[in-house]
Amino acid sequence: MKKSVLALAAAAGLALTALVAAPAQAMGSGSNYADWQVGVTYTVYQPTYSNGLKQASFSGRAADASCAAEEYFVSTYGKAKGRQFSIFEGNPICMDLAYGPVVMTTKIKGAVATVQAYCPPPGNSCSAKDVATWGGNLKVIFPAGNSALRPTQVWIETLKGHSIGANELVKIAQRMYPINR
Repeated sequence: MKKSVLALAAAAGLALTALVAAPAQAMGSGSNYADWQVGVTYTVYQPTYSNGLKQASFSGRAADASCAAEEYFVSTYGKAKGRQFSIFEGNPICMDLAYGPVVMTTKIKGAVATVQAYCPPPGNSCSAKDVATWGGNLKVIFPAGNSALRPTQVWIETLKGHSIGANELVKIAQRMYPINR
């Protein structure tokens, strides 16, 4: 009798363990973004609009040694010989990011987003239309998707020779949503 009660208790314990571990099984879900959210404490945002460009790569990056931050990721859309952009997400993103003159400011999800163009120096007459020629970036800090997660720094970048326009960077950012709401 004691053996059957112990066996039943052990089976119940295993079943409970399987239920508790269920969120970790999201790894391999088929969504790079959902899989990434399992391992970080910042909110992962996924784009629903990519300007018609397909995801080409998704990879995690370790933060600089001088920065005590979680790993961030980079997702690239487009082809090597065509239009392309990359989305960096983390909190914070500890790496040297390119800068240029601010050519546009807008609000997205209640946060201030800035667009910079990578015009040649000195860049004094640089405008939003120059992003499509010279490349540029949009940067914003999106709010946490829920109370268990932290806000996220999002950096969307397009480079000269593969550029998309400033308004397209804004559309991509506007149509990103948090994986865990």
